Amino acid sequence: RSGLLKEFLIHASQVPASEIPRGIFDSKFEEQVSQALERTGLKVWPQYQAAGFYIDLVVGDGKSWIAVECDGPTHFDMKEGQNFYDVWRQNILERAGWRFIRISHRDWERDSNSQIEKVKQALISINI
Repeated sequence: RSGLLKEFLIHASQVPASEIPRGIFDSKFEEQVSQALERTGLKVWPQYQAAGFYIDLVVGDGKSWIAVECDGPTHFDMKEGQNFYDVWRQNILERAGWRFIRISHRDWERDSNSQIEKVKQALISINI
């Protein structure tokens, strides 16, 4: 069956992680999360385009891939329309087969290890 997720998996298996350009992160927070995930052996693709939208980070363990949205320190201060757009975009991408994990800046600052574990557990649950 053809679909966005299948296309991504084919593409991702052909692109070595070392070719991922740096400096394309939307924020320092995204870059910090990406680097921490990479240190645990996961592959990370920042600002991945899917269905005409951008996903903050796509994270994979070699078997499965998951979308990780990094909600920075001002995310919840955004105007109502921006939050609506964020939810709408995520719903569309979920219908296209993407599974999402959200990491808030507040939770990251409190305990980054538990946020990394949350991503790893989500990947494990996809593989079961």
